[in-house]
Amino acid sequence: MKSKLSLLLLSCLICFAVGTLQSCSDDDDDNTRVITIDPNHHPILLGTSKSDTYKLGNSVTVRSESGPKKHQDNRSSDNFSTSTLKNGEYGTPKYMVVSCPENVSFRVCIDEKGVDGELNDDVYNGAILPYEDSDKFYIANPKNASSNFDVKFTAFYPEPNYTFTSSPGRALVGQDHRAGFNFVLPTNFARFKVHCSNPDATFGIYEDVTGSDNKIALNVKDGDYINLSCSKRNYYLYSPNSSKPFQVLFEPVTVAWMSELSDDLSIADISMVGTHDTGTYALEYNITGDSKCQNMDIRQQLEFGVRYFDLRVTDDMELEHGGLPCDVSFDHVVTQTTTFLDENPKEAVIFEITGDKFGNNFKSYLESHPSANDYFWMGNTVPTLGTLRGKIMIVRRYSIGSEPQGLDFYSNGVWPDDCSKEGTNPDGVKYFIEDRYFKAFPIVEHDTHEKTTLLNEAIDFKLANKGVLCIAFSSISFSAAHTPFDFMWGGGSSEVNPKMCDSMSSKLATLSDDVNCVGIIVMDYYNKNGHDDYTHLVEKIINTNFDKNHKPFDISKLHSSND
Repeated sequence: MKSKLSLLLLSCLICFAVGTLQSCSDDDDDNTRVITIDPNHHPILLGTSKSDTYKLGNSVTVRSESGPKKHQDNRSSDNFSTSTLKNGEYGTPKYMVVSCPENVSFRVCIDEKGVDGELNDDVYNGAILPYEDSDKFYIANPKNASSNFDVKFTAFYPEPNYTFTSSPGRALVGQDHRAGFNFVLPTNFARFKVHCSNPDATFGIYEDVTGSDNKIALNVKDGDYINLSCSKRNYYLYSPNSSKPFQVLFEPVTVAWMSELSDDLSIADISMVGTHDTGTYALEYNITGDSKCQNMDIRQQLEFGVRYFDLRVTDDMELEHGGLPCDVSFDHVVTQTTTFLDENPKEAVIFEITGDKFGNNFKSYLESHPSANDYFWMGNTVPTLGTLRGKIMIVRRYSIGSEPQGLDFYSNGVWPDDCSKEGTNPDGVKYFIEDRYFKAFPIVEHDTHEKTTLLNEAIDFKLANKGVLCIAFSSISFSAAHTPFDFMWGGGSSEVNPKMCDSMSSKLATLSDDVNCVGIIVMDYYNKNGHDDYTHLVEKIINTNFDKNHKPFDISKLHSSND
């Protein structure tokens, strides 16, 4: 009996192990939902991707000869239709996954009057192609086929926001370095984790543009992370290091980093990233570069880890900067934030609000938007994270009546005037604020040495003063020579030295791997243009909330175009 059980167990283990490469069954199910598509061909493996990130649907198989058919120059198969890949349960697929003998490649053409069209000129085992509906496809120009072979196309349905692509493990036919078809990442996320079916493969990512293509990242591998560019959309894989075809999944990542912190932790003792003039992302840089301070929208900022918004609100409840309309409403910010909090109920957000008539308007807003009431924490003391989870706290820089609306930073003498200040507000909240922005104008250049010193002093103050609410701005107002972007990342009519991004990165590098609360750091262009963020300041600041064994970001796995 023991012997029979042992044999049965061994058989199951063998079947399970083989199942990661091919099915234990010989059945050819056109409605298969499993990772292996066809046990009679080499399997398609999507590596570390989770089964709930995609579904497989109907399939169609076509027989191809090893070379052109008789009296044909290129065609090696009869016409076949992809219409059958659509089904009632899933509808029209986004992709088709190809299964064929390993090392064989071919073209997929469209039988048309005159010159035939082409779906793709370099198809291989494991290729993920965009779905097209036609009944006149055929296989052409097969390479490395020693005999007739079958090609199977299977409908592929990714879950929303998940992007898949593939590479033959070499440059495509007729290309020097391009090693994959174009793909597009969803813009409602800002950070993506890379899953690759070949854990040993490395590859670059470029953007396809007219002229010279733009590098996004190099030496990317399974488990790494890339940032969405604020403007770049059509990507492709580049110059892979792999001996065989592989598939890549780009998984959108929201880092709900607050969920790992203690409920008892004071909001004053949490390192956070904030955005200065949060709503200016909608401004055109070429027209309003002096006023534009952000290039990622509200949802992208939240997804990336930002938890503090600096909002300048007009009498009409619209966002502005220096009298310039941002074309972003306060209601839009609230809606995006509350939706995010619904999806991530252990997170918390702070609104710093400035506006002459905001107090009365906010009361009217809440009366007309009753569902928003539950999201705003109106206390005038600094709460614990447990109290604030799923809610929005207000740092108030506007007048109110008798009803409290958050922490009072409006009363005379509380907020510093273009300098740093330690103090206690009328409600007894201890604070330190660094807000040196160089208001005098016109000035050709502002002094980033002075700004760096003040910012470092604010960080040092917070490190030494637990329980004190510290807010420090790395942002600087524009000058005759530099925009806010220039001060943060360099540029302008004369080079900024030091750049604020490099100064902050150097300061953070001096901290130990233990928990080090640096307070709230409010930035312009917190990750540059996304793909070119080489300092990873947001991730480094968030990491200071955790000891060395629990930091949410492995900085070595983060990429930029500086690779």
